[in-house]
Amino acid sequence: MFKWYGGTKSLIALESHGRENMDLDISRTIGWFTSIFPIVLDISDSEKLDYQIKLIKETLRNVPQNGIGYGLLKYMTNREVGLTFQSKPQIAFNYLGQFDQDIPHNLFSLAEESTGENISPLSELTHDLSISGIIVGNQFKISVTFSPYRYQPQSIEKFLESYREDIGLIISHCKQKDDHELTPSDLTYTELGLDELDDIIDSIQL
Repeated sequence: MFKWYGGTKSLIALESHGRENMDLDISRTIGWFTSIFPIVLDISDSEKLDYQIKLIKETLRNVPQNGIGYGLLKYMTNREVGLTFQSKPQIAFNYLGQFDQDIPHNLFSLAEESTGENISPLSELTHDLSISGIIVGNQFKISVTFSPYRYQPQSIEKFLESYREDIGLIISHCKQKDDHELTPSDLTYTELGLDELDDIIDSIQL
């Protein structure tokens, strides 16, 4: 994405869904909780791929309760409190999960028939560019919805080519790693920064 538009920072709306661990009794609820929240991905500190991967990993893991609190705060807070929510990301990303693991193959299987449109094609888009990812049949597949008033099809094709190339680079990089690299969120001590941990690890390896 960064290569596509030439920047090092991106404000996106991240959608997640699952059974979040909250300080509430949710034992009498079913289904999952969907949350949509803005997040800034910033890779301006380094051009090294391994550092960028760890930086984005830490950014995502530092989101409180996987973002579910943002919607509660935004839609249930009294306006008299003075809080304003002015972030309006034009790009949205939703990872739907790995369906190969979620579906017991001895009971159910994914239908090959198309489900058709989820929403009306005449409905107003909430974002100029929406990306959905899913793993099916051990393959990572993405779908893109975009505003024709904002993007040309040729531009989206370039984006998909860049996306495929970057995914390939990440996979190749991770396959070449012999050891698992720790980041601060992997540890119990929460006051440690990414650079501080890297310095400690480098000093131990010397």
